[in-house]
Amino acid sequence: MPFKKMDVNENLRNISQQERDNIKLAVEKTWAKMRPDTTSLNYLYTMFTNNVDETFKGNCSRCKKRVITYWMTRLKSWGMR
Repeated sequence: MPFKKMDVNENLRNISQQERDNIKLAVEKTWAKMRPDTTSLNYLYTMFTNNVDETFKGNCSRCKKRVITYWMTRLKSWGMR
């Protein structure tokens, strides 16, 4: 069964303020950290796969950095950073 086309812009608009606050807290616990908080990193992964790319498999350290950077950029565009 093929994946349905995900509307990323619509998904990001529909993220609640509580979820945005949670993303902000998770980014603060993972951004530029030698040992990022695992729970926060998993939350960012989950939000990423649910809202941006459902085929994403974050298996490498580069993937971790990309997801964290993606959410940091998103927070800036939301005016939360």
